[in-house]
Amino acid sequence: SPGRGIWSIADRGRKFLIAAKPGVIINVFETNLGVALWAEANTAVTALEDGALNCVFSSPPYPLLRGRGYGTFTEEQCIDLIVSFCRELKPKLAADASLFLNLGNVSLPGGSTSLYQSRLLLELCDRLGYTYIQPHAWCSPSKPPTGHYVTRTRLKDTHKLIHQFGLSACIRADNTQVLE
Repeated sequence: SPGRGIWSIADRGRKFLIAAKPGVIINVFETNLGVALWAEANTAVTALEDGALNCVFSSPPYPLLRGRGYGTFTEEQCIDLIVSFCRELKPKLAADASLFLNLGNVSLPGGSTSLYQSRLLLELCDRLGYTYIQPHAWCSPSKPPTGHYVTRTRLKDTHKLIHQFGLSACIRADNTQVLE
């Protein structure tokens, strides 16, 4: 740990954390402030006690036109998968916990953008009772264009939204240390 609340992983350890495997939970570090785990999401959720989580950061699959190593999912399948996970996750969250979902933008044939993120946000709030706290912008200006039609008709997608949810608006947060 280079400092309080900051950690980094050595190159030797990084190669083992590329893809989390079902059934395996790795304790990345543990301090008196808590524990950081690396695991496939469903494995981690089933292993935890109710109310044990204060923060969950997940990057679930996107409904991409061309599949990745984890497969290809339609928008509806992605929404169902994430809603199902968030349903199982809910009792594991502490009352003041935050859930962060890193959701990528999805370009559709012809150059339009999918609305799956908006549909998902509404499902989580309306159907499961999560409270939408706020979006956070993640800027990656070096991200390459994702497709021919994107580079011809649209600007490069350099931002992603990381959506923050809670069980209520009363989340554990302290931005007094934030300088930017």
